[in-house]
Amino acid sequence: MNKFGRKQWGTHGESVRFLVEEPAKRESSENVEMNGNGRKEGRWALRRPFVVAGIAWGAGILLADRIGNHAALFLGMAVSFLLSGVCYDYLFREGRPVWIFLSALFLAAAHFSWVDGQNRSQIPATVEGEKMTAAGTIVSSPVVDGDVLRFDLKLARLQQKDRVINGNREKIRVFLSLQTEEEAEKAGQLRRYSRIRLPIRMEKPSPRSNPGEMDYRAYLYRQKIHWTGKGKGLHSLVMVKEAPPHPVGWVDAWRKKLAGQLEKMYDEPVSGYLRGLLLGERLEVDPEWERQYTRLGLIHLLSISGLHVTVLTGIVYYILKWIGLTREKAAWIVIGLLPVYAVLTGLGAPVVRAAVMAGLTMIALIFRKPGDSLSFLGSAFCLLLVWNPYQLFEAGFQLSFLLTAGLIVWTEPVSGLLTWLPSPLRYPVAGNLIAEWLSFPLVIYHFHEYSFLSLPANLLFAPVVSFVVLPVSLLLLGLSWIWETGGMGAAGVMETGIRMMQGGMEWLSTWKAFCPAFPSPPKWWILLYYLFSAMALWSWLRRGKTVFLAASAAALGLLLWAEPGKEDVLARLAFLDVGQGDATVIETASGQTVLVDGGGHVRYDHHEAWRRRKHPFRAGEDVIVPYLKSQGIRKIDWLILTHGDQDHINGLMDVIRRFPVQKVVRNARLPANEEERQLMAELYRQKVPVYVAAAGRTWEIEEGTGLTFLHPDPVRTGGKGEATNEDSVVCLFSVHGIHVLFPGDIGTETEKRLLRRWRWPAVDILKVAHHGSGASTHETWLDVLKPKHAVISAGRYNTYGHPAPEVISRLKKRGISIWRTDQQGAVIFEIGKKGMTVSAVKE
Repeated sequence: MNKFGRKQWGTHGESVRFLVEEPAKRESSENVEMNGNGRKEGRWALRRPFVVAGIAWGAGILLADRIGNHAALFLGMAVSFLLSGVCYDYLFREGRPVWIFLSALFLAAAHFSWVDGQNRSQIPATVEGEKMTAAGTIVSSPVVDGDVLRFDLKLARLQQKDRVINGNREKIRVFLSLQTEEEAEKAGQLRRYSRIRLPIRMEKPSPRSNPGEMDYRAYLYRQKIHWTGKGKGLHSLVMVKEAPPHPVGWVDAWRKKLAGQLEKMYDEPVSGYLRGLLLGERLEVDPEWERQYTRLGLIHLLSISGLHVTVLTGIVYYILKWIGLTREKAAWIVIGLLPVYAVLTGLGAPVVRAAVMAGLTMIALIFRKPGDSLSFLGSAFCLLLVWNPYQLFEAGFQLSFLLTAGLIVWTEPVSGLLTWLPSPLRYPVAGNLIAEWLSFPLVIYHFHEYSFLSLPANLLFAPVVSFVVLPVSLLLLGLSWIWETGGMGAAGVMETGIRMMQGGMEWLSTWKAFCPAFPSPPKWWILLYYLFSAMALWSWLRRGKTVFLAASAAALGLLLWAEPGKEDVLARLAFLDVGQGDATVIETASGQTVLVDGGGHVRYDHHEAWRRRKHPFRAGEDVIVPYLKSQGIRKIDWLILTHGDQDHINGLMDVIRRFPVQKVVRNARLPANEEERQLMAELYRQKVPVYVAAAGRTWEIEEGTGLTFLHPDPVRTGGKGEATNEDSVVCLFSVHGIHVLFPGDIGTETEKRLLRRWRWPAVDILKVAHHGSGASTHETWLDVLKPKHAVISAGRYNTYGHPAPEVISRLKKRGISIWRTDQQGAVIFEIGKKGMTVSAVKE
């Protein structure tokens, strides 16, 4: 028999369930049964065909993604295995799990091949970069972030003078820069399903240009979007036809009303947090809060997720039972409410997943089969992948189903081993231990970091958010419509509690050492991790000491695995693509890290508050930190600030708050702008030693590797006021006879002074000064240095004309290999015992 009604606290994905199988009194013969011919078959596989089919369906998608689209071949194999399996099962009454697996495997491969084969743009590639007039229908809820409006447009046509291209109802993502505050207000009134016409410039989505960063092109591809359109000014948008009455439009209107009510009840950033938690509006969450939740492994608590759907489902179900409804009637009411709630929260993928799983669980209750949770989980897995097979590649989807399956299978037996804990704590501790164990490989694979504070943080904060903040905030939101005074008063108390909770999270997130970075492990490592650790846990539960010790040793070996293939690398230099700026990461053979500058696209602080975006591009958060994490870097040994211009330092605040810094080297000038003053104040607060670069001084990093500083003279600086370019720190990085020169933003006159002052070796890699400005990199400079490679860090479509054509001409004239971050993305040099190799991300 199964016991209904026992609850457990979960903290990852769909980690709360209200159907827990009763501890089994299993015997050794439970997993086999005799068939009609006296043969034994796996009882587990026979009783759970949907689990077998689910595993096969996921494997089939991976198979098709790996070997290419062969829909007809896969479909033929699926039909063959299905027919032969049915016949074999009819004749011999055995082999059912095998043919179910093979049929589902190839059917999934055929389905994915067909879907992926259809995911092609019908718009000719010749329109890239062209200004066109697009006509179509808005099919997403328009989002305004500062002075940018974003929405998806289903194209009817593209037109350029007499040239007309059929849009084929293809979706494109449109970005419209808003020019006035009045335009921003009007943009907020745009509605889904409005038919519009506007001029845009057609562009392909940008591919990933740095290791570790988000691949935006792949992200849009999985949403079946292949083009972006960029326009200027809402005045250019022509409303062809207002949005007709539509249920989705009504839902959007209701969401706006609820969001407005939350803004009346709470101040920022609490109102933004609750808009994410209750309405799924993740973009409204304060970016700093989001970083803290991410660092603590609590991102699933930040916005509406499967956990919250499951908690609310359980609460509603038990309330309905409490007021006297039967199990079946309560379940049917919950099933009816689930799609309503999913729609109101924006139909986000995690919510849809959880709603499907919760709905199937309710069906299990109706048909009195509450114990077969795995089968319903397998059914939900297959249904969702049929709806959208690209979900399989999403980290949230993988974690949701893996953790839910693990909690169903392991929570009961593991909690039985925690007899030393008080009874109320056994389930939450067991659930969290299992979640940490299962999530570790996928988290480091997708996010390149892991918080070892996740377990205590989840135990502390997840119950508060799930069982207090979420339901009470919903109740207060409803109360405020009925009794505004009471709702507002109670909201003040709730806001105080949320701020206190956030203060605790902020304090925990400062413990950098507990959130180390990890390089992405290979897929075989992930498979072996799950295999050996599952063997160890199974053996432990069965008291099999020999197997347990062997599997534990293997699992520990996997945990201590270090990325192979770098023994011969003496140094690795990555010139990152940060737009119009500079950031270079150097890794040495002993594992030391040197970061030279850390700035990107200059961010102007708009005096008009309406222009400020919640999620602007940040060189540190979006490029440098992801790169450092993807390489498994956990500290910065040397931070070199060539000078204080924004395009060289404006990403460093994010870096130094995430990674401990051992020492800083800069010029002798006092900070020349507010951003530099804030950076130096934060370094001082963290008690990081700061050294002034003395011209002629060499610091040895390790044997055969060092930094020589050549400029400026610490007692005499040449720049005036905020003009710091000529006082840039110039340093020569040397590793076993290979030289790399970093000249900052110095100009021709400073270059000439340096040529007169120092005796120069031949330079292997030259970081071209001042992003390739025509005022730097003169002829004699190149003739003396004789560089083999020149790296230019500049932004695409920058307004400065960098790099200057004359600089490119000088480099080409001398046969120097030119590497440009604006065209090739990050440029990576590996210096080894056998020579030097170079590659670019966009090659």
